[in-house]
Amino acid sequence: MNKEKLFEMLDIESGAGFEYFDNMSDLLECDEYIDEDIIFLVMEEADINIVKGLFETYFEDITESVPDQEAEFVALMEMMKLAFMGICENGSNAVTYDKLSEEIVKFRNWFVFKKSVKRGDDLLNVRDALTNCRFNKLSGNEDRFDFTEALEYDLDEYAISIEEETEDIEELEEYEEL
Repeated sequence: MNKEKLFEMLDIESGAGFEYFDNMSDLLECDEYIDEDIIFLVMEEADINIVKGLFETYFEDITESVPDQEAEFVALMEMMKLAFMGICENGSNAVTYDKLSEEIVKFRNWFVFKKSVKRGDDLLNVRDALTNCRFNKLSGNEDRFDFTEALEYDLDEYAISIEEETEDIEELEEYEEL
């Protein structure tokens, strides 16, 4: 997918228009592969603080229909939300956009393209499983979902703000001086 096609799909004229929940859900849930470089172009033009808020809202929204017995999955989604928000905390710069683009592609591969949630004999991708969970809550259906395989997501590092880390180190140094 090229930049123009992505902007058309997101219903925006530039990355600066990436400011609504629907923009985030369309980007993260799209069935078509989107290259890191194209995502970078969107993130580069978007307001990083708005993007941070969109990640927070998006992850809260998609996890509210997860079955109660899937607490580990909810915890994983919370850690993902914090990781994305942490990347955004690093400010508007090429390193942030690059890391965001990389993590978005990684997330989409797990969320859209990998079938890892069991519903009976069927395997669903996480996106479709969460959509089915939401439908079940609304309709009263009681399909059983097993998110165990979906827990296999590599969160090998937390993205934290360099500024916050520096402040923490400074506070620790001041404490040690006492």
